[in-house]
Formats: sequence, structure tokens, C-alpha cells
Amino acid sequence: AKVRIVEFSDFQCPYCRQSFPVVREILNRYQDRIYFVYRDFPVTTTHPESLKAAEAGQCAHEQGKFWPMHDKIFINQENILPADLKNYAQAIGLDTAKFNACLDSGKYEQEANQDFQDGVNLGAVATPTFFINGYRVSGSIPLEIFIKLIDQGLKEDS
Repeated sequence: AKVRIVEFSDFQCPYCRQSFPVVREILNRYQDRIYFVYRDFPVTTTHPESLKAAEAGQCAHEQGKFWPMHDKIFINQENILPADLKNYAQAIGLDTAKFNACLDSGKYEQEANQDFQDGVNLGAVATPTFFINGYRVSGSIPLEIFIKLIDQGLKEDS
């Protein structure tokens, strides 16, 4: 893909919640014409539940359901305690025994923390932070701006 987007996001961040429908629209609109990567950026000092929510996303990913879990968490952002996350796993059709064991084990805590450190190393200081073909854009970006940036990237070298 000519356009690569990496998002560093925090499941408990209100600005990330504002961005999530825009991200979903971009993914639906451009599908395989862009390469999109979601990275966790749990700012636990202000969002104490964000780390466990990040782990829940990875546990759902094990069963091929990252995006449904992503959406469920953002839609229900005010309720993301572990018990809530386990309910969402059931609601989106995950094998709850596997999901619950994964979430309880903390097996993705280090990965989420590494994503956070990678974001810091790349200059992310707030959430969400997007890197569009390496260009850093912080904050909730309006759909129209995203479309302009993506369309510009798709036209380059064509």
C-alpha cells in the first residue's frame, strides 16, 4: 500500500473515542488501498483502565476479533473494568474461557507497554497520534483532512 497509517491510541482517552468512527470510516472507505496499524498507547497516569483495555484488544485479536472489541470498548468507554471487558468478549462472540484466561494472565501487558514506549520514542506525546507515511499528526483529525492526506499519498508516484 502506498499509504501507511499507524495510530497510537488509548482506549480510555476521550479524543481517541472521538477519532474511532473516523478511523472506522477510513478503513471501510480505503480497505486494502491503505495499510493501517493500531498501536496501544495506554496513558495509565490519567487513564488507569487503559492498560487492561489494551490487553483485552490483544486477547480478542488472538481470536480474530480485534476490531469488534476495539469498537465495543470505545462505544462503552465509561465501562471498561475487567468484568466489563469480559462481558464485551461474550457479546462479540469470543470463546470466553480463552479470552478470560488471556486477560487474567496479563500476557499482553508487556506488549502494550512496549507499544507505549515505541510511541514515545517516535515522538507521540498525546493520544491519539497518527503517523501517515511517517508524518506525525497529533489529536483527533476530521475525516475530511484524513481523506485529503490519504488521497494525496495514493496519488504520489502513480
